[in-house]
Amino acid sequence: MGTDTGDIRAVEFTSSRAEDCPMLTGLLGGIPAGGEISTVTGNGGFDTRGCRSAIFARGG
Repeated sequence: MGTDTGDIRAVEFTSSRAEDCPMLTGLLGGIPAGGEISTVTGNGGFDTRGCRSAIFARGG
């Protein structure tokens, strides 16, 4: 969500059987390359080294 606009920047709806972490790369890829990412919020399924690395790589 854009903190200055309140606009949703990326979202993915999945079934309860889908794993969270693999979805993150696609979500981040949906934000334009020049788009600033300062904070990413998600549930505990996103609290992995892979997710943190993907967020860091995008400047979050």
